[in-house]
Formats: sequence, structure tokens, C-alpha cells
Amino acid sequence: MRTRTAALVGLALLTLLAGCAALDGGGEREFEGVSYSDGAGPDGFANTTEVLATHQDRLADDSYRVAYNLTYARPGQVANTTTVVASNASQGRQLLDADLPGRTLDRFATPDTRFTRNTFRNQTTVNSQPLGQSMAETHHQEARPGQLLETVVSAPNYTVNRTDTIAGQDVLWYESREASANATGQVPGNVTQLNASVAVDQEGRIWRAELFAVGQTNGTAELFIQEFRIEQVGGVTVERPAWVDGAGE
Repeated sequence: MRTRTAALVGLALLTLLAGCAALDGGGEREFEGVSYSDGAGPDGFANTTEVLATHQDRLADDSYRVAYNLTYARPGQVANTTTVVASNASQGRQLLDADLPGRTLDRFATPDTRFTRNTFRNQTTVNSQPLGQSMAETHHQEARPGQLLETVVSAPNYTVNRTDTIAGQDVLWYESREASANATGQVPGNVTQLNASVAVDQEGRIWRAELFAVGQTNGTAELFIQEFRIEQVGGVTVERPAWVDGAGE
């Protein structure tokens, strides 16, 4: 994901400088004999709340590993955030690794304890606290879409573009190629170009979601590249990280 993001950042910076569209959209296509997940249809996502809730429920049915990436750029500045979550409720383990601008955050959960490691300005702290809820609740909670995925799915005017297979699952790719000044979330205040793609399987899991938004906020050119992917469903083993030994239980 990081290699692809780096390439997109280069493309995006050219877009900011040129002030032109980077990607071209295609026309609508019709599909017969396909099944749509709850809240979705051939004309897009009629109920984004239902689409996102279904994704969370179906993802949490099994162990999972998911990754999020947010890249923000403006003239003279590029910032990148990457988060990976691996969770296995039956194993009783969950691990979150987040590489944030200027710091890193790691969380590891067991049925009894949540361990946290923060690194900021070369200072690392490790602590622990009671989990405070069941492992099943923690597993389901971390499968929630979050702001990034909510932003991508809420982009306007999706239509089904093609069918595909990801990790053995049949998916429908939804595409949006329409700028919208009404887009919300992690996008420029005035969106001039918006390109978004979402791949959903028939059970409602969102396997891929990508959004490229260009525009301005208070006169400053900005772009946001947002990416989500399911890396694995089922068979995910979560290892206990070595840094946990530095925190008392």
C-alpha cells in the first residue's frame, strides 16, 4: 500500500501544481444476475449507514487484518498516516499498529488487559489497563469503519463499474468520478475533483475503498488520498509483541 501511495502522492502533487483533473471517469454499466449487499444497489449506496454497519458485522464474524492509509498534501507539505489492525476473538488477541505524523501508536489487547505503547519525540511510554469489556466486543468494535472509510463510502453518485474477485470473494466495484462541493469528512473544503472506488462482496464486506480528492480550503490547494483494504479474513494469527513485556499486567 505504501508503494502505491507514494506513486499517487507524486501524481497528486502534479495535479495540485497543474490544477487539472488526474483521472478520467467512465460511463455507467448494467449488470444482470448479481446480488447486492444491504443498503447497496446498482445505483450506488442508498443507505450508507446500513452499508457500513453490515461491513462491520460481517467483518467481525471471523478473524481479520485490515489496513488504512491517509495521505494529505498541500504545497510544501505531505503527511501520511498508516494503521493496521489484526484481530482474532477466539484467540483472544488484537493488535493495532499506527504510524502517525510525528509519532507511533501500538495497542495490544487480551481478554483481560489492553497494553499501549506511544512513541513521540524519541520518547516511548508503555502502559496497561483493564480491557473493560469482552474480547468479542473489542473484536467487533475495531471492525468499525472509522472516519476514513465513512468518508470514502459517503462520496456522491456511485455506480457499479465492474465485477471482480478478491481473495476468492466475488465483489462489485462501485465508482464515483464526480466532484462534489458537498463531500464531507477528510476532504478539502471546496472539492474540485473526486475519484472514489469501493469493492463490496455479496455479504457486505468492503474489501477495498479508495478516494482521491483535490480542491482548496481557504484558498490553499489540498489533496487527500484515502485507502482501506481487507488484507485477510479468517486464519489470522495475532502474535504477542515483545514490547508488551515492558508493561505490567
